Amino acid sequence: MKKSGKTRYKILEKINQGAMSKVYLGFDRIENRQVAIKVLSITPYKDDPEAILRFTRESSIVSKLEHDNIIKLYDIIEEENEYSLVMEYFPGGNLKQTVDDFNLKEKIKIIKTCSMALSYIHGNDIIHRDIKPDNILVRKDSDRIDLRIIDFGLAYLIDFTDIFKKNSLVGSFSYISPEQTGYLKREIDNRSDLYSLGATFYELLTGRPPFIEKDIGKLIHKHLAEKPVPPSEINNNIPPVIDDIILKLLKKEPGERYQSAEGLTSDLEQYLEHPENEYFSIGLQDRSVKLNFQVKTVGREQETQILLSAYDRIINKRPRMVFIDGVAGIGKTKLLTTFKESLIEKEAVVLSFRCSDSYKNIPYAPFQSMIADYFNNYYKSEYHDIIHENLKQDTYILQNIFPAFLLRFLDVIYDENAKILDTKESVISSIVNLFKVLGSLDENIVLMIDDFQWADEDTYKLIEYMAENLHNTKIMFAMTIRSEDAYTELIKRFKNKSSICSSLTLDALEYEEIPLLINRVFGRNIEFDELFYKMIFSNTLGNPFFILENIKFLYDQGAIVENQGTWEVRYEILQNFNFENDVHRVLLNRLANMESKDIEILAFASVIGKDFDVKLLDEMYEKYSGKKHLEEIIIALDNANKEQLIDINVFEKKGGFYFVNEKICDHLYDTLSKHEKEDLNVACAEILEKKYKKRLHSG
Repeated sequence: MKKSGKTRYKILEKINQGAMSKVYLGFDRIENRQVAIKVLSITPYKDDPEAILRFTRESSIVSKLEHDNIIKLYDIIEEENEYSLVMEYFPGGNLKQTVDDFNLKEKIKIIKTCSMALSYIHGNDIIHRDIKPDNILVRKDSDRIDLRIIDFGLAYLIDFTDIFKKNSLVGSFSYISPEQTGYLKREIDNRSDLYSLGATFYELLTGRPPFIEKDIGKLIHKHLAEKPVPPSEINNNIPPVIDDIILKLLKKEPGERYQSAEGLTSDLEQYLEHPENEYFSIGLQDRSVKLNFQVKTVGREQETQILLSAYDRIINKRPRMVFIDGVAGIGKTKLLTTFKESLIEKEAVVLSFRCSDSYKNIPYAPFQSMIADYFNNYYKSEYHDIIHENLKQDTYILQNIFPAFLLRFLDVIYDENAKILDTKESVISSIVNLFKVLGSLDENIVLMIDDFQWADEDTYKLIEYMAENLHNTKIMFAMTIRSEDAYTELIKRFKNKSSICSSLTLDALEYEEIPLLINRVFGRNIEFDELFYKMIFSNTLGNPFFILENIKFLYDQGAIVENQGTWEVRYEILQNFNFENDVHRVLLNRLANMESKDIEILAFASVIGKDFDVKLLDEMYEKYSGKKHLEEIIIALDNANKEQLIDINVFEKKGGFYFVNEKICDHLYDTLSKHEKEDLNVACAEILEKKYKKRLHSG
């Protein structure tokens, strides 16, 4: 990356300006050619070096690609607070501007060309993440249509949490896939681009995107929960098979969309070659390009319905508290996620927290997070007086405990004559009173606490008090907890004390459910021999975690192979395969796939705890070693995420991660020497202390 390009490139005129950048027509004095120069201000991202690094890395990769329909990136120039992308100058308008220049057949050809370009970039392990009409430049010359896809990597510079706070323009959100919102827990991959291409296709043929809303929150809700109106109901010239293709692209579940751009291209080619054939089976040439392990839950329909029935009761101010218990790997967290996805169309306020040993010594840790979430994202100003009038002196106690609450009630001045009992009992009573008020307002509130066995002692007492006193409110708790003797007794105690408490024990999957789960992993309907399904079932006892892990091991060891578009089982390998059914060993097997440098970085992250963020890890590593390691950290975390050793904290601040299991965090920490542990802990403590002092000074 060059530090300056002022001597080489001459700016001729500004040709476009957007929310993130300005685009100029320029001239390359060395190559003697016109170029487009996109100038990005990085000032908004100066506190997010991860986003900048990911953007520049992807831009560098794209600059090496050669495809007729991908904009050529000649140069990346870094200057103070700016990046300039020097690109091929393509004198055409974007698809939104030129839509009326093309007939129906030409529009379908445009999408087919885009699909072929996506096939190329996906084959190079790049996901665009922001396919939309504005990012497709088109030029019509007689009967020839030329196009370029632009703006690779820019999606890394979008912070979805900030978007809501700033009331930003809808922009990319008209075309965003459900999984990119963070609310649908699925991997962001090539199928995310295909959803966005489907939304673009929809607009190209109908003149409007599939969902229209001025409010971003409501727009995202539609992507998650509403079915789009069939395009032919807006434009009756659209053939039925094109209707089917677009609606397949716009499926909420990635596993129900086209699995590859090649499959889409094939169907579009078939229509263009035989436009008189308006009905044919689509997706026959589609093939999954990889195995998918973040799939829609299987075999939990009854349990999901039990949770939804509990939710229906709170609508009538009949609070519920449901404990979901089961052994490790049985799918407790997955069920909680499925329940959360089911609530999207009900527009409930869902507040989530995942307990871990990192928070065990923080009083009321789940409520610190969930109350902050409520007052930052769901609170309405018209609630101010209602809350204060009902809480009275409890307001003062809550101001001292919850910063997010304090910020909403800065105008409430402490009454020096009031007798405030700042005891643990009064604190618990004040929190319960707050939720009594919140539960009497307009919204239904669902509080989801994952891994409740790791909650702090104060939270246990608070939940117990809530179970006994939270009457006539529209509040539901859904909490996962391990099936171990101590926790089983805890659930019994809660159920004995309050009628609002119930438990839901997850059992293993039935044999009949195994084929469907395996089909979702492979991304299409397939039929293995019954012997294969029986071996999987008998060696995993129907535990979903072990089914998925052993499928992955079998694939990695060549026991399951793709052969001419079909999947085959090599029984000579399968017969000697050692099935794994111990969570700790499974995670260690995943860790064994990592490079030694990646393992070292993960070990450093374990010093921070089960929950960590990139920025703190980068600062700690730099303080420890005396040099920057951000790029190495990003690579290590991406690899660890692929191996499912860590996961992204979607609802935490950007850059947040957590270890999927506390045992792997402990194991990594134990790999450090005594000297490393001491030095890294000191470095981490000094950084946190400095940040805390800065926060106090600024606040």
